[in-house]
Amino acid sequence: MVQDKTSRLNLRVSPAERAYIRQRASQAHVPVAEYIRHRCMIDDGRPVILVDSEQLRDIYRLVRNAAGNLNQAVVLARRHPELEESAVALATAAAGVATASETVSSFLADARQSF
Repeated sequence: MVQDKTSRLNLRVSPAERAYIRQRASQAHVPVAEYIRHRCMIDDGRPVILVDSEQLRDIYRLVRNAAGNLNQAVVLARRHPELEESAVALATAAAGVATASETVSSFLADARQSF
């Protein structure tokens, strides 16, 4: 439902605060008024997490590759449990999953610091 927006709200902010608000609105690809309305009324205090889309794609690729390698290692281990190669493949795949997990955790920790 579209509401008639006829009431104005004026507030004073420092030049630095104004620049910061404009930057955040720009990063969200919305006008400043919409950004402020959304943050105050819809988000209800939830943080806006800013991320680098290229970094997010890289992390997705890392996780996807680690999951694929783990799947292949499990298939190999089920077909040939007697092979030492199966154990090595499983260990390597598990290390890849651990690396991906650490990368995701670090990414989330950095993102939490962004707001």
